Amino acid sequence: MNSSEARKAFRLADGKWISACSRALAVLVAMIAASFACAETYSIGVVPQFESRKMFSIWQPIVDELEKHSGQRFKLVVPLTVTDFERELEKGSYDFVYANPYHILRLSQKRTYLPLLRDKSPLRGILLVRKDSPLRT
Repeated sequence: MNSSEARKAFRLADGKWISACSRALAVLVAMIAASFACAETYSIGVVPQFESRKMFSIWQPIVDELEKHSGQRFKLVVPLTVTDFERELEKGSYDFVYANPYHILRLSQKRTYLPLLRDKSPLRGILLVRKDSPLRT
């Protein structure tokens, strides 16, 4: 597959490009799954950052491309709550996981999952206080 074909392969239905991290994840997952010579369906767990319909509209095209280019079967698993996601993550229920670093750090002692990719940019976050807190800056 040349670079032009690769770009077309990871274009979403609405014409927008999947982020570089998502594209790299898709390629890596496809390569790993393709290395297994069985007809198993692999689960991909994704932390539920939005409501279910939005999550499936974002992630199902990626899963479809993985299947198309790897010849393997994948099932997208988006739990209803973060708590449900965390419980299944701790049990090792997913074959592949797309999660934030916080979840992986929580599991680092158990070594349930091995991190394969990360974003180029540093992790950023915000610190919040209650509205009635005396802290303002």
